Amino acid sequence: MTDSLLSSRILIVDDSESDRAICRRYLKASRTWNYDILECELGAEALALCKQEQPDIVLLDYRLPDTNGLKLLQDLIVQLEIPPIVIVLTSQEDEEIAVAVIKNGAKDYLIKGQLTPEKLERSIARALAEQTLQSQIQRQRQQNALFADLASGINRAVELSQILQAAVDGVRRLLRCDRTLIYQFEPDMSGTTVAESVLPEWSATLGYQLEDNCFQGAQSYQAEKYLQGHKMAIANIAESHLSVCHIKMLQRFQVKASLVVPIIDTANVTGTTRLWGLLIAHHCQTIHNWTAEELNLLGEISVQVAIATQQAALTTSLKISLEKQQKTEQALQQNQTQLQAILDNAPSVIYLKEPEGRLQLINQEFQTIFGLSEAEAIGKTDAELFPPEVAAEFGINDRQVVASGQPLFTEEVVRQTDDEWHTYLSIKFPIFDAEGQVVQIGGIATDITERKQMEQALRTYQERMHRFTESDLIGILFGDTKGGIQEANDEFLRIVGYSRQELKNNQVRWDDLTPPEYLPLDQARIAEAQKRGSCTPYEKEYVRKDGSRIPVLIGYILMGETRTQSAAFILDITERKRAERELQTINTELEQRVEDRTAELTASNADLKAEVVERLGSERQLRQTAEQLSTSNRALQDFAYVASHDLQEPLRKIQAFGDRLTVKYAPQLGDQGRDYLRRMQSAAQRMQILIDDLLAYSRISTRVQPFEAVNLDDIVRGVLSDLEARLEKTQGQVQVNALPTLEADPVQMRQLFQNLIGNALKFHQPGIPPQIVVSQSAAAEQEVELQIQDNGIGFNTKYLDRIFTPFERLHSRSAYEGTGMGLAICRKIVERHGGQLTAISADGEGATFIITLPYTQPHDHEQ
Repeated sequence: MTDSLLSSRILIVDDSESDRAICRRYLKASRTWNYDILECELGAEALALCKQEQPDIVLLDYRLPDTNGLKLLQDLIVQLEIPPIVIVLTSQEDEEIAVAVIKNGAKDYLIKGQLTPEKLERSIARALAEQTLQSQIQRQRQQNALFADLASGINRAVELSQILQAAVDGVRRLLRCDRTLIYQFEPDMSGTTVAESVLPEWSATLGYQLEDNCFQGAQSYQAEKYLQGHKMAIANIAESHLSVCHIKMLQRFQVKASLVVPIIDTANVTGTTRLWGLLIAHHCQTIHNWTAEELNLLGEISVQVAIATQQAALTTSLKISLEKQQKTEQALQQNQTQLQAILDNAPSVIYLKEPEGRLQLINQEFQTIFGLSEAEAIGKTDAELFPPEVAAEFGINDRQVVASGQPLFTEEVVRQTDDEWHTYLSIKFPIFDAEGQVVQIGGIATDITERKQMEQALRTYQERMHRFTESDLIGILFGDTKGGIQEANDEFLRIVGYSRQELKNNQVRWDDLTPPEYLPLDQARIAEAQKRGSCTPYEKEYVRKDGSRIPVLIGYILMGETRTQSAAFILDITERKRAERELQTINTELEQRVEDRTAELTASNADLKAEVVERLGSERQLRQTAEQLSTSNRALQDFAYVASHDLQEPLRKIQAFGDRLTVKYAPQLGDQGRDYLRRMQSAAQRMQILIDDLLAYSRISTRVQPFEAVNLDDIVRGVLSDLEARLEKTQGQVQVNALPTLEADPVQMRQLFQNLIGNALKFHQPGIPPQIVVSQSAAAEQEVELQIQDNGIGFNTKYLDRIFTPFERLHSRSAYEGTGMGLAICRKIVERHGGQLTAISADGEGATFIITLPYTQPHDHEQ
């Protein structure tokens, strides 16, 4: 009974178990349909089941715990390629909900309380019928669109690969199968998949060449069957009549059902009908009973594909013909371009002229050399372009070529644009027509002026070398490293005592002329020359023909690729050796005189020793004087300290009584008296500053602090804090780069930087705010160099020593205040720390004070 019923898969989506049970009971009561029922409670579960199981119908409760029916309906339409039929169920009638779900794709809207088995079955049947009709209409539209796309592609001569891909994509969608492909045969009836459309979960066959080919060898009759229009539809591969290996091959690609139609080429180049390939459809998930409609559809598509292949073959043939023609034209154009490039870039003058001498073609070099353009030269004769004597020579040569019919090689001289005469090696040749008549004269002329000049220079050089070698200034020979001599001048023959005839008879060899004891030296110098090209000149002796020996100074160069040929220069040093012997005699006499003088000097040593003893006594006395001077300096420092203290008291009284006079008796003093009083107070103030500076100067050595680790960054920050008012007054800026930590007296370091930065603020240029940079750089491994740079008035470096002397000033007191002790104090502080203080400057360009200090202090240097 159930085998004759229509089947359909239904998914019930409802969180109510009782409502699901009612629907399940109503569905099972159907006498027309056999339903495969799936159930779930949530919208998310429903969406997953629809993707996995692909039900035909969904009975959807509108109100679910995790979503509503409208939202789930929209998700199904968006996320599924082919959404199922949806019938919405609600507990109560709501017109607004009904309209919304119908607009969004639901096929019906049912109320649970009014639901009956008959009503539910009518709703499902109506929805299935409507969907079937819509599917048929949609399929027909898709089929028509596919045919239109294929026809359009063929008409527009679209690439064959695009047309084939469009065909397999469209067929797979129309048939709703898992894979479609086009298999193309080779001439030997093997083949390859050339286009494929397959769902992601199934294996691809694109590019795959079948291992079991049913169209070769004994199976070749299969091709004839397909040529007769045979089509093969297999609903179940496992139960088919195919060979075992063919079934295994299909199972390798998960094929359950297969539909195959031929693609027949009736317009190929051979003029015969041939089997071009196969259009194949596969179901991989389930077996499938192929319908006549599906078989016809695949047959119609195969015809369109065959037309496309024929069109592609024709297009390819036309393209090949066109490409051949284009290549021929390009080759011709390239030849013309190459010929023109050769003409334009050739370093020689190239031309063609009529037998009468009228120019027909000239190259770029012709135009450059003679300063003529094509318009100026073409059609002109030599007589119209060149001086008469040059044109006449050209004409004689041209007529000789025409008369003889043979090429002519000659040298021609012509004046160029540089107004210099140049020599050309000219090749003129006749050009004949089909009857053997000379119709043109071709010419190629190469400038050989430099070569002519080089030949002349070479002749001059050779003449000079000949005169040099024939002179008697020095011996010259040309030989080899094995002892042979090929050529020598007269001076060499005179040195060794042989004649030129004996040299020509090979009776003179330099290794035979050399005494045995000098041969190792010769070999060493030959090895040197083979590396460097020449050897260091050295002395040796030759054995003359009469058996006597003659001293010579020899040097040579080695030539040739293997450096075995030599050119040697030999100087007779007989006179020099004689002079050396005479010099040796003189040296012997001189040595005797030296010995006599040495004896005299020995006698004088006693007197010198007494003088040394006297000088040592003087040095002891000098050391005592130095110690006394050191004591005197210390006393002087103590005096300066005491004097500065003793002067403090009367100075304070002068200042105090001056202040009282100003307060109590200023009106009675009058203008002149008050002026005198101001001058007295000003002088007392300057004296006070002078005493303070003198006291500070003396304290550098008398009141000192132990050396300790001092961070100069902290010192400079403290100084800038003290100078804050002066910085604001002058609008000054101080840039402090990173400074080191070193062993020093912190109080004196503060005084050092206070004096130097204070001076930079004091001696600034009027109207220009001072800019000061405090920085460091490495001076040596154990020292640091500190720099204080400003943009002030600067000073002339000839006064460099004066500015560090106590009480020295470069400017008047009215221009800049001060006592002239500040830099003296700075230098004394730096010297106390074992360092140096100097400066570099120029008038109006600022100054840079450079302090060099050690990082550490010796333990015995703290006081």
